[in-house]
Amino acid sequence: MVMKKYSVVFVALIMIAFLGVIHVAQAMVHMSPTMMREHMAVFDLVRIEDATHISMQSGDGTDPATWGGDSPVAGARVLVAPVHVVTVDAVVPHPLMTLRVESGLRFATHANTGLTVDTFVSGEDSVFEMGSGAAPIADGFTARIIINDYNGGIETLDGSSPDYVNHPGFSGAVSL
Repeated sequence: MVMKKYSVVFVALIMIAFLGVIHVAQAMVHMSPTMMREHMAVFDLVRIEDATHISMQSGDGTDPATWGGDSPVAGARVLVAPVHVVTVDAVVPHPLMTLRVESGLRFATHANTGLTVDTFVSGEDSVFEMGSGAAPIADGFTARIIINDYNGGIETLDGSSPDYVNHPGFSGAVSL
């Protein structure tokens, strides 16, 4: 059973990488070299291969089936894979380290919802929806996303952290 789950995750990573290459190639046609470098640097902050939890289907974020059995935990590095739309359907009680959305992230409109994350990136063609003109957040309910430093500052020791100063996606000067 465990081997089957890891096989599914491995196949999913290969498919995501393939779709990502196609997407990047299409996007590159319309970008200047400078814009391309900046675009790639942002996505290097939240690399697909670092994901600890990957959507396996569209669905509610609290449904373990959306994640192939194990819902994201505190400090998770979450990837909403291409063609999947994950709905934040409750207040997530623990902060995520990273969230990369390659397709869609939406917040339920008839429930209190919330998400805390250190680093959040959204793909060029992805959709982020926290209410809309046609489907606003209903009266009496709230929807929140909090960008909050998960590890207490710019990371200088953990090379796998998205805010590590020597991370491949990090460029520029840091001042505190």
